Amino acid sequence: MSFEGLSDADIKGLINSPKRALNASRAKVKSRAGVQHDEWTVKLQDEEGGEFTFYTRQNRLLDRDFSCGLIWASHEGDLPLLRLNGSGHVHPPLGLVCHIHRATEKAIREGRKPDAYAEATSAYDSLDGAKHVLVTMASIMGVPSEPPQPKLL
Repeated sequence: MSFEGLSDADIKGLINSPKRALNASRAKVKSRAGVQHDEWTVKLQDEEGGEFTFYTRQNRLLDRDFSCGLIWASHEGDLPLLRLNGSGHVHPPLGLVCHIHRATEKAIREGRKPDAYAEATSAYDSLDGAKHVLVTMASIMGVPSEPPQPKLL
């Protein structure tokens, strides 16, 4: 699949377009055999009929190993726009920190994973926190989330 015609402005527009959850009240956390994580998926739609998927994954053995993301379902295939990861794995050159992946025009043009670019973040340190940050970043309505709680020292 090719997304070579997308600019960074196009990607930003997809991320920022207001989206509404279509099935959040019916979505259930699923545990699949053979994998160590629980998964939750919700379908979204923007005002122009664009289709998206919002997902969360939580490792059952390691709390800091989690991910949530936003995927655009285009006529060319699925394009991961944003992925918020926990600190459960080392991400070179960032290290062992929470980080946010973003799709970029450059990564697509170079034939890499569209969301290869990542930056460290302190905006969240749990799946619930990442979920709230993603809901806010991507203008998602109808997906329940709570702001990250400050850590008690």
